[in-house]
Amino acid sequence: MNTFLRLTCSLSLLILLVGCGSEPSDPTSDTPSSTTADPATAAFRQEARALTKSFAESLKAELSAAMTEGGPAFAIPVCSEKAPAIAADASADGLTIRRIGTRVRNTATNTPTDAERAVLDRLTDQSPEFVGELDGSLTYIRVIYIQEAVCLNCHGSPEVLHPDAPALLAERYPDDSATGYALGDKRGAFVVKPSSPAPDTP
Repeated sequence: MNTFLRLTCSLSLLILLVGCGSEPSDPTSDTPSSTTADPATAAFRQEARALTKSFAESLKAELSAAMTEGGPAFAIPVCSEKAPAIAADASADGLTIRRIGTRVRNTATNTPTDAERAVLDRLTDQSPEFVGELDGSLTYIRVIYIQEAVCLNCHGSPEVLHPDAPALLAERYPDDSATGYALGDKRGAFVVKPSSPAPDTP
């Protein structure tokens, strides 16, 4: 494979990885949410938006570094190995963040609760976020869509998946169900909640 073709493939896979669930379209835009009148809730929403943006940018940087070092074989494991650590680091200031899927790839971390799934089902591109009480906690949810055609290399139907994707995903995510998407489909969401207080030590 010549250098230009190798670079093109690597760039496409990088866009695939960072454009299909790592970055919100515009987490700082003034979009509708379920609760905006209460000042404390409005402040939480702004903090959650900032955390979502920070997490997405940090994950994108890790994916870019992995792609540069070793291509997709290095980049794909980032979501299972490094994304939780990035989320934990980003969540150190009183909030926690994670991603959920309409169809789940990483069942250990990305499976929505019933309440989260119900909210996710209602979110649209006209109303892309939710702020309110959920599962007994103030919660921010921001929808993620398949925005780039190259995302279908990893999330599309079998005939459009990248040739290397099935084996890499089967090794990393044996319970993967996050394929069969089309361009514009709802992929999942970012979920932000206040951190649970640490238990008292005896």
